[in-house]
Amino acid sequence: MKSYAAAAPATATAVAADGKTLAVAGADGGVKVYPLGDEKGAVDLKGPKSPVLGVGHITSNNTWVTANADKNVYFFSGADAKQTASIHVGADVTGFDARRAGQGDF
Repeated sequence: MKSYAAAAPATATAVAADGKTLAVAGADGGVKVYPLGDEKGAVDLKGPKSPVLGVGHITSNNTWVTANADKNVYFFSGADAKQTASIHVGADVTGFDARRAGQGDF
C-alpha cells in the first residue's frame, strides 16, 4: 500500500479513468496530482485558497475539475496544471460527476 503526503487535511480524492494519476485535494484549496505508484513528479494545481469539496477528471480533454467551498467550479489543464476556466455556481456544490469520453462531460 502506498501513502501520499498532503500539506493540509485531505478533503477529496480522484483517480483518472486511465488509472495513471491520483488527485488529492485539501482544505487549503490545494490539489496535488500524483503519478500512481510514485510520489515524485507530483504537480500542483494552483488555484483558489478555498477548501476543495470535490475533484474529478475529464478524460476527453485531460482536464481536472474541482468544486470549492467558495461556490465555484474550477478547471485545470492536465497537461500543464494551469487553471483554464472557472464557473461561479452561486450555491454549495455537494457533488458532481466528470464522465468518461463519449458520455458527455457534465
